[in-house]
Amino acid sequence: MASFFLDRTYSFLRVNCTLLFLACGLHIFGNEPTCFFRPPDNWMAAERSALSPLVKVGFYGPRKQVGFCPSINLAEEVVHCTLKEYLDSVKKIHTSNRHKKWSHLGSIKTLAGDAALTQIDLPSPSGPLRLLQLILLKENKAYIITAACLKNEFTQILPTFRKTFHSLQVKDDLYSAIEDEKKRQKIQLLYARAEKAVTLHGAFRTESKEWQAFQNTTIKDHADLGPYWQALIIANAQRHLQSLVGLNKLFLLKTALTEMELHTQPYSYSHEKIFFHSPWETLHFSKESL
Repeated sequence: MASFFLDRTYSFLRVNCTLLFLACGLHIFGNEPTCFFRPPDNWMAAERSALSPLVKVGFYGPRKQVGFCPSINLAEEVVHCTLKEYLDSVKKIHTSNRHKKWSHLGSIKTLAGDAALTQIDLPSPSGPLRLLQLILLKENKAYIITAACLKNEFTQILPTFRKTFHSLQVKDDLYSAIEDEKKRQKIQLLYARAEKAVTLHGAFRTESKEWQAFQNTTIKDHADLGPYWQALIIANAQRHLQSLVGLNKLFLLKTALTEMELHTQPYSYSHEKIFFHSPWETLHFSKESL
């Protein structure tokens, strides 16, 4: 069973490789809040190019030969208003279209706190649709999960939507989502080893045993947090390790320049040429070329 999940998750990460880079601007090592949720089992990630700029990630259910596939997506935007003011604005947008029916269903509990739940009914070429929108305001940010399906399939798929809504979390540190302390310490130790290997070799290699151990453990030991959390952890870790390589190169360059300055004499001027003295070579520049 474990090998089946591992193969399925690897397939998820391969087929949806763009998902690994959805976290640009998000940090597992800083204080930038990151929102994530656990999508329904066996749902696939949508192509990044198909999503609007505010949408961070989207998932769709099993594909149909004909008709509308149920879907879930997460959007974020910066706001400077109260939840009531935000809901009033949303209501105004949707009720301005006579073909849409909007209603506020009340509140719903998530792992990130209480959120508002709204419902939108609207027509489509595949038939009437029903959308549920979860809206959570936290620290001047609105997090919106939109779940959509055909209206005649709503009752059947509602438990799946509810489960996804309840899984919503917002964390300053993605590692803090791991409740088991031993598992959390294990994954942090594996990352530290991968970081040490990059620093030692001056390069990030996906085939290195340290990186493979970190990646495999993230996938195998943390299935309960879902593939989106796993993708965020892996993508952020990879970007951070790659940035270390760049920082290391800058450090070596700065060191070399410092050494050059220590061994370089000041410019000396002659009537016809300017000579630059260095321990490696003497460069000659004619005044006319300067």
